[in-house]
Order: sequence, then structure tokens, then C-alpha cells
Amino acid sequence: MAQLSCPKCAGISNGKRGFWLWFFVIILFPIGLVLLLLKPKYTCSKCGFMFKQ
Repeated sequence: MAQLSCPKCAGISNGKRGFWLWFFVIILFPIGLVLLLLKPKYTCSKCGFMFKQ
């Protein structure tokens, strides 16, 4: 996954896509593939702040 620095504390943030996104991608295949264009949520490993790129 992609890594960004946290805008709040400059810690390392890991991005991931949630369970429900993958659920709808599979259930609504092939139309659900459009959902993969949504930006993942990033969570800072240092302070726990959640943000989108």
C-alpha cells in the first residue's frame, strides 16, 4: 500500500480500503470496479489521525 506522511504529526500513514468497498466491488462486478477509483483512507501509525490524501 501507499504511504504518506500525516498532516497532523508528520508520522507515517498507511492507506487501505475498507471491507465494505471490497464487498460491493465483488457483489456489483463489473460495475463495482468503478468503486476502486475512490481514494483510500489513510491512518497515521503514530497519532491515529484518519485522512484522505
